[in-house]
Amino acid sequence: MYSQHPLDRESELLLNCVTFHAGKNDTLNLTPESYSQLNWSKLVELATFHKIVPLLYITLNSFSRDCVPKSFLDSLKEQCHQIGAYNLFLSGTLISILSTFNDEGIRAIPFKGPVLTEMIYGNLSLRSFNDLDILVSRNSLAKAIDLLFQQGFSPDIDLNAKQLIKLADKGHHATMIRGNVIIELHWELTGRYFSRPITLETLEPRITQTTFSGCKVHSLSPEDLLIYLCIHGCRHHWHQLDAICCVAKLIHVRPDLDWKLIMHLCDRQGSSRMVALGLLLSNKIAGVKLPEDALEITNNYSQLQKLYPIILERLFPSRSHENIKFGFFQYVGFHHEVMSNHLDWLRYCLRPLLNPTHSDWLWIRLPASLSLIYYLFRPVRLLIKYLRRKSS
Repeated sequence: MYSQHPLDRESELLLNCVTFHAGKNDTLNLTPESYSQLNWSKLVELATFHKIVPLLYITLNSFSRDCVPKSFLDSLKEQCHQIGAYNLFLSGTLISILSTFNDEGIRAIPFKGPVLTEMIYGNLSLRSFNDLDILVSRNSLAKAIDLLFQQGFSPDIDLNAKQLIKLADKGHHATMIRGNVIIELHWELTGRYFSRPITLETLEPRITQTTFSGCKVHSLSPEDLLIYLCIHGCRHHWHQLDAICCVAKLIHVRPDLDWKLIMHLCDRQGSSRMVALGLLLSNKIAGVKLPEDALEITNNYSQLQKLYPIILERLFPSRSHENIKFGFFQYVGFHHEVMSNHLDWLRYCLRPLLNPTHSDWLWIRLPASLSLIYYLFRPVRLLIKYLRRKSS
């Protein structure tokens, strides 16, 4: 099913963009003749899916302006302007929310989104994101949700404040929306991957301060951030190039990463294989050069090499340009490879079968007072999904 296949020209161009911005290449490795055979519509569709439209535009505008149709380049430029404007808007919203939390005595750590983008690219317009992720302590979760309600935010599903707090406490985050702003308020970073949750309290000794948009904000240490990005990539099976780019760029811009600390934290959390896979992909796909200590991590888990063609096929399917979704058994098998603790693996794989998700709430909208019914709907919905996939 997952045989390695030659990449088409559009995929090769995107990979060239990734390796250029990860710091490996200083030129674009395509001949002028290659551009005449590109499917420009497919190229922008792929770049949009992989969230690297700004990287594509900058690369083409810097090296290939004479080979690219002006209308296509102008369209990319306009998309980049829209991404940059939206990112600035989200950044201002984030600063406002963090200020409100701080005034109310809530310690909050922004991660991903604009803070990550500015850290690894130094420019908010170079990465596409569509929500704001904020970490708070579990004890502050209810107060933070209440403050967001006061700020005009509401849940993305039909819940009152008390029910949303209960759902978020049982899970790992709450999603709230105001207009076109999406906030994901987390009390745990990994999506409950491990028996030992990664919370604000466990990260506290290494939390740092950074300057973001002229303001001092709390942030994850670069070591914790690298581990989180690798865990997050594995949760989503590394289905977008942006996830690999973020790991590669962080390694490139932070040569001072404490790899001994990273290995120690991974051993304690049970995330060593996930980090090893993230490092492997940043090297093989983004082309970033790994320091010796990072290579030691990947060498310790050389069996993960067999996942590379699977992930490459998911990134650039041979049958069509639509991303391949894992079925349940592929999902279980993938996580068996990347999780070190078998009990954590079993718990994580069974949870989707038993616990209602946001998708269940969006599938059928019921009043909040009937929320317990979703526990009955969950297996029914999964069975319907399975039968549909099998029939197709």
